Amino acid sequence: MILMLMLACGQEEAQCSEEQGCGFGEVCVAGMCTASTCVTSEQCGMEEHCSEGDCVAGCQMDSDCYPGDFCDLETSSCTKTPCYDSHTDCNFKEYCLQSTGECVEASGYYCRSCVVDSDCGGNGNVCMHWGLERNFCGVRCEVESDCPSGFICADWLDQDGNATRQCATYCWLYIDERPVPPEQQEGQKEASVSDILEEWGADECIVDLE
Repeated sequence: MILMLMLACGQEEAQCSEEQGCGFGEVCVAGMCTASTCVTSEQCGMEEHCSEGDCVAGCQMDSDCYPGDFCDLETSSCTKTPCYDSHTDCNFKEYCLQSTGECVEASGYYCRSCVVDSDCGGNGNVCMHWGLERNFCGVRCEVESDCPSGFICADWLDQDGNATRQCATYCWLYIDERPVPPEQQEGQKEASVSDILEEWGADECIVDLE
């Protein structure tokens, strides 16, 4: 009898079960009511999900991942969705590698500063004169898909007046030392993009490309 009482005292009585729930804000873990940090995965951070009242790393569904990623249920981890199109799935100046589904940065002469066509590596690449203080290399193309994200395949003329097509974009918007109108001194209100383009005579180029 004494032995049975000792065993009973040594066992902690279960606080909860499938039939007996816990109080508000608590979950039943191994028969004990434990304060929970979450009820649903919506209360957890990105790439986390709610498990037994706690936010834990990993995912259970796509909504646990960052936009564009999906949940690999075999590993419970978020995985990047493979790209299919450079212009819709990749960042500026990136190509989509169909073989791997990865976006990779375009190498070569895209938006490189130049003075004459030969500065752009040959192969039909042209130094595109926009009427700005700086000129930028285009890269020869035939169709839009030849160009990385953020570029279009535009009709152009080389320095000899021959028609060509070049991957082009507003390169001066993506450099730190873009041309600024002379009257825009330090401390004055920053000029808008349209003001800068008009001042440097590049607004007509934009109309041609649109």
